[in-house]
Amino acid sequence: MATSVEDLLSGSALRRAARLAAVREFRPTRLPARTAVALGALTTGTLTAATVITWPHSFLRGFVTRAEHLLRTLPLHDPAVLGVAGSVTGLGLVLMLLAVLPGRTRTEPLRSTDPLVIAGVGRRGLGWALAVTAADVPGVESASVRLRRRLRCRAIVRAVTTHPMPAGLAEEIRNAVAVRLAEIEPVHHRTVIVRLTWRRP
Repeated sequence: MATSVEDLLSGSALRRAARLAAVREFRPTRLPARTAVALGALTTGTLTAATVITWPHSFLRGFVTRAEHLLRTLPLHDPAVLGVAGSVTGLGLVLMLLAVLPGRTRTEPLRSTDPLVIAGVGRRGLGWALAVTAADVPGVESASVRLRRRLRCRAIVRAVTTHPMPAGLAEEIRNAVAVRLAEIEPVHHRTVIVRLTWRRP
């Protein structure tokens, strides 16, 4: 059966939609940060509204008056002003980084051709599968894998051998782990880095 350009384009669009759906499904919720920001905004808004509505008898009137006087009299180069400004700026940068940088999720999304079918594998299970693959390479006594995903997606393989260090063992481990990753088909492509050490038998 012949495949038309329209079929190829629709298949590519389906794969892209499925990939986006899987990534969106397993994206970290950042619940602690969101909760802290929401509580801070709620508290500030509630106190401001209570102060404005009950200003003549507000329990915060004295505090607001002292704060206004302090802000009017403190010079801009005062250490307290610089400290508060630095803290607020640092908090804003942290919140921006939380919004921009990808969070660490416990589930690795897998590729699919159907956006209605979303699959994933636990990071621990994925690391264990890759470690077993690396340990099965002839000459490897033991292996462990750490999955990193911040700016670059990497699978760091730490392998131990008791045999004289053959020149191509690290490359064999890298190829075996890369093939296993291709079989599992995670959404995010990972660079395989092998760190091979020799241990006396």
